[in-house]
Amino acid sequence: MTDMTPPAAQSPRMMQPAMIPPPNRRATRLFAFGVWAGAISGLVALIVFWLGRPQPVAITRAVARELGSSFAGSIVQAPGWIEARPYATLVPGLVDGTVTSVKAIEGDAVKAGQVLATIDARPYEEAEQQAAGAYAMARAESAQARLQHTLAEARLSVGEAAQVDVDLAAAQLARAEGAELMARGAWERAVLEVERCSVVAPIDGVIFERRVEPGERVGGDMENEGAMFALFDPAMVQVRCDVPLADAGSVMPGQLAEVTVDAFKGRTFHGTVLVGGFRADIAKNTLQIKIGLDDADGLLRPDTLTRVRIMVPGSSAATTRTQVVVPSDWVVRDGTRATALVMDAGFLRRVDLGEVTDTGDGWLVAGDGIRPGEVIVHPSHASLPDGTRIAPKEETP
Repeated sequence: MTDMTPPAAQSPRMMQPAMIPPPNRRATRLFAFGVWAGAISGLVALIVFWLGRPQPVAITRAVARELGSSFAGSIVQAPGWIEARPYATLVPGLVDGTVTSVKAIEGDAVKAGQVLATIDARPYEEAEQQAAGAYAMARAESAQARLQHTLAEARLSVGEAAQVDVDLAAAQLARAEGAELMARGAWERAVLEVERCSVVAPIDGVIFERRVEPGERVGGDMENEGAMFALFDPAMVQVRCDVPLADAGSVMPGQLAEVTVDAFKGRTFHGTVLVGGFRADIAKNTLQIKIGLDDADGLLRPDTLTRVRIMVPGSSAATTRTQVVVPSDWVVRDGTRATALVMDAGFLRRVDLGEVTDTGDGWLVAGDGIRPGEVIVHPSHASLPDGTRIAPKEETP
């Protein structure tokens, strides 16, 4: 007998086809981000390379030439150095003691009355308190003696005292008043010493020398018995120079002078001889000359080395000397002043030539700002900022 039982119905899940796994979207995003980041990095590197590449520039060179001087006379040249005019202002410690603080250092501009340093004031404050007590006691004794003298005079007027009593009271009053004056002087001196524990600037100026440190003892018979600071007025400076003996006889007060300083290449300071031949140096075979500067503009500091040219009139022929010149059309002119573009170790740098002088044949006197053989960049590249890497593309003789 045939079994007519139908087969068991299959589960719906078993009847569904196999599912395809979805794609990994996170990996896709990471890959796309890496592509964009690489593209951006490459673009940035290309821009940096493009901007950092040396800029081609046209160049020429400064040369040295023998030029005639427009000054009809001789020129005396000498080395020198800057100093305060007429002298520096020294700030000493006016009391003995230990420096507790230093409130100003070299290069600081200070005002008159400004505290530069402090000295331990405790011993002087104790002395001031004792002197104040002694002064108060002396005042009380003086008041008591004054009262006794007044009473003695009153008793004398009514016949209750003799003249000798009045004279004795007057003597005691004089002695008490003298003691009061002495006590007052001692107290005022003690107050002054407390005030002097604050070392103050006597003038407006700039500190160019500091000789003390905190913890150092100052005053007589101490580690530092001299000045604590040295100040000068930047508007009042002079040059002291060593003139060779062979030329010193022709240098006189009132003669004009030109002063150059390495720190201000291209700029010439002007002055007048103040004192001539006041001190000789046997080792150097020179005489010292003082030159007052008229246009220092607060720029120069004491002990800065200088080069001096003193104009000595009297010669009918113009002198000649070697000077550095550049083509006049290779500088940027602004009235009588000029600026040159130079190549310094492969980079562009601007040099202020100051007031320039035409030689009359297409050249300009460059002064101390340019050296012979210096590479000069054409002013058509003036739009490039200082520090730009440059490479010469041509050289004009």
